[in-house]
Amino acid sequence: MRKLYHHSATIEVSEVLDRLPVNKEADKELQALRNPIVTTALFELRKLVNELLDLYGSIDEIKVEMARDLKVSKMQRNKIRREQKRLEKENDRVKARLIEEGQRVTHDSILLYKLWEECKHTCPYTGKTISIQQLFSGEVQIEHIHPWSRSLNDSFANKTLCYADENRRKGDKTPYEFYGSDEANWSAIKERALKLFSDTKEYPNAYQKFKRFVQQKFDDDFSTRQLNDTRFISKEAKNYLLKICKNVQVSPGQATSNLRQKWGMNNILNDANEKTREDHRHHAIDALVMACTKVSYVQELSRWNRYNRNTELKQFPLPWESFRRDAEVAVERILVSHKRVANDITVRTKTVEKNGKKYTNLGVAARGQLHKETVYGKRTVHGEEAFHVRKSIDSIETEKQLEKVVDEAIKNGIRKRVMELGGFVKGNLPANTFFIVDENGIKQPQLFLPNKNGEPVPILKVRMRENIGGAEQLKDNVNQWVNPRNNHHVLIYKNEKGNMKEDVVTFWTVVERKRTGQPVYQLPPDGKEIVTTLHINDMFLLGLDKNQVDWQSLDYDILKEHLYRVQKLTSGDYFFRKHLSSTVTDNQFYQIRGFGDGKTGWFTFKPLKVKISVSGQIQKL
Repeated sequence: MRKLYHHSATIEVSEVLDRLPVNKEADKELQALRNPIVTTALFELRKLVNELLDLYGSIDEIKVEMARDLKVSKMQRNKIRREQKRLEKENDRVKARLIEEGQRVTHDSILLYKLWEECKHTCPYTGKTISIQQLFSGEVQIEHIHPWSRSLNDSFANKTLCYADENRRKGDKTPYEFYGSDEANWSAIKERALKLFSDTKEYPNAYQKFKRFVQQKFDDDFSTRQLNDTRFISKEAKNYLLKICKNVQVSPGQATSNLRQKWGMNNILNDANEKTREDHRHHAIDALVMACTKVSYVQELSRWNRYNRNTELKQFPLPWESFRRDAEVAVERILVSHKRVANDITVRTKTVEKNGKKYTNLGVAARGQLHKETVYGKRTVHGEEAFHVRKSIDSIETEKQLEKVVDEAIKNGIRKRVMELGGFVKGNLPANTFFIVDENGIKQPQLFLPNKNGEPVPILKVRMRENIGGAEQLKDNVNQWVNPRNNHHVLIYKNEKGNMKEDVVTFWTVVERKRTGQPVYQLPPDGKEIVTTLHINDMFLLGLDKNQVDWQSLDYDILKEHLYRVQKLTSGDYFFRKHLSSTVTDNQFYQIRGFGDGKTGWFTFKPLKVKISVSGQIQKL
């Protein structure tokens, strides 16, 4: 595991401190760990621990839960070492092949080549052969079998290759989700994948990738990447916490899981005696169980596990007699804190020395995607402004999309082909409009245009016309425009007449404001008063009048039922989800539309912005 992280990237522990240091040197120490996920976790840990120290004073004992597979047997460690040596030899072999092919040896080129070998030079999604030239031309992309956005699994076992055009069509779907509705096609894809992902000497785990490729359902809660990070976080968290407490213990996750079940903690959040991850408070229950764990309980647990695996343990000892009831009362009062990135845009200065003189550069660093990836060209036709972009012809799937094709000759050719196939099917283009797949799995074009010599040339790409509101130019004097999709915040304000209005501000706009030294939050020209601002994960009380909240004597039973976080923001549409929900699929949300007093109106919910600290303390803003 230490090979994943630099050998010098460990937290030094000397004397016991009153607080975890908060300064530039302390920040550098955490950043030296060279893993952004681990660093972020320890920054959050610092905020929580320091707040607890302020509230309750010095801490006598701290317990940290460890990823349950951190402690492995000697046989497992040897197996891991053998696998690491095998991978090192394979990487050396691939590096030599890349040099022979005249390719640069980089992490990405090594990965591309290994995936190419593993899938036997064939795109598992389309069945098309991939040449060595195509591999490094950008025509082929590395693809997560279980989509990254849903699995966060960045392991080799979750990667393969896919032609870029097909990858765009497939989108954020697994192979089954995209192809499974066509039973005959899905059967052919599975048969092909079985042949491609067969175990070889170089790739002995390829068959496991086949099973992942054809999987119909997958658990998208956790990933290998997360597990690796959790392992390291556990160890470094202990080192870090030793700065403020001499007694820091790391306990295995399996012990926590078993004790939680034996003590009846699983029933607090649901009726079945099983842990639920749909409610964020399961983390608090885990922490409580860890805090109460003693050697005697673990010994007792070990005995019951060994001899009474299927026995319901009614006499298992409790930390104290009213433990379960006290835990239930405490959990019911929890207000969940949701992390909001406060410094998503920062102004940075960098000093460089050249020819004996020092120069200071001022720049803006942004965390997040400023705009959609597609770059458009701006055109004005017959006095109308539009944006053009080249797309693969088979990205056209509907009659509505067909109308966006710029070239009339191509558009008419597509319509003629559609009519030959029997016309549109409920507004969709029929199958095989653009290509027919031959017996070798190769797509044969069906639409052609004559070149200068009158010879037919297949149509593979077309220019599409898009209307983009608020498009931004990437560079001055260069006809490259982008769609600034991401919203940074929504500013709610009153105009001169006292009417409530909104101003949706994009990430792009905020970066420009920061770059030019302007305030991030600005009233529009017709604005008189800022009411509030909305960002993702801002916390609000909904459905309460101001006089219903006694800030001197808080009633948590009321507050917990009315506390929501901002989940999603679009113009005129604000989605708020209950603070307890760890998913976005339950029905514990409200949607506010407009500033009226109707069913979904702003004045019906009376949003009151609050702050929830990392320890669950509530404060009005």
